[in-house]
Amino acid sequence: MTYPSMLMMVLSLLHGPMTSRVFFGFATDMKQGKHLYAEEHEASYDNGRPTRLTTTYRDESRNIIATRIVDFSQHAFTPSFRLVNHRTGYVEGAERVNGSLRLYVRRAINEPVEEKVISVSQPSVVDAGFNNFVQTYWDSLMTGKKLYLNFAVPSRLESYGFRLYKEGETTVGGRRAVVVICDIDNFVLRFLLKPIVLTYDMQTTRLLSYEGISNISDDKGDNYFVKIAFSPLGP
Repeated sequence: MTYPSMLMMVLSLLHGPMTSRVFFGFATDMKQGKHLYAEEHEASYDNGRPTRLTTTYRDESRNIIATRIVDFSQHAFTPSFRLVNHRTGYVEGAERVNGSLRLYVRRAINEPVEEKVISVSQPSVVDAGFNNFVQTYWDSLMTGKKLYLNFAVPSRLESYGFRLYKEGETTVGGRRAVVVICDIDNFVLRFLLKPIVLTYDMQTTRLLSYEGISNISDDKGDNYFVKIAFSPLGP
């Protein structure tokens, strides 16, 4: 299926009942400006509440390079998820266990799985639960309020404090948009780690673009630094 035909399918779904939705992301290397991969997302909903997200990552030849399944059934912000990089054998994920969060990672196909169970200090997010957090607290962000959250990172088997705030407004493709910044809540580390820059559609609160570290790594195991543009609208 070509991308134009997939786009038409997305637009038809947008006019139907919101039980499922397909959208796409196109990742560009921020350093070299070249296209890296495409993301094909299928999201499921129950009465407007996200329940599941399945993502297939493809290279320029349409070969599958990674897959991810996110389950929001237990919690919208800290879902269970599993990401598999088929090129490197890298695996990471999270699983809710008795109110806690089990983080796990396998860094290469021949390496053992590392895991750790961490307490979930509120508010906490993991993986795609971050976007649900932004949309839930949208009104607070739009007033200029700075929000604080704990971001669980499976690759580090740890959770880190982050800040989230509105930077300003802009226009993207004729649509009114707002730029939101997410950076680490540590004065020293903020000088070392680049922030995540997110651009949201003002009317729908859906993501238009993402700039920051990718959850996909190259053949050497180094994560890309990307800009992902979503078409027609993201999560």
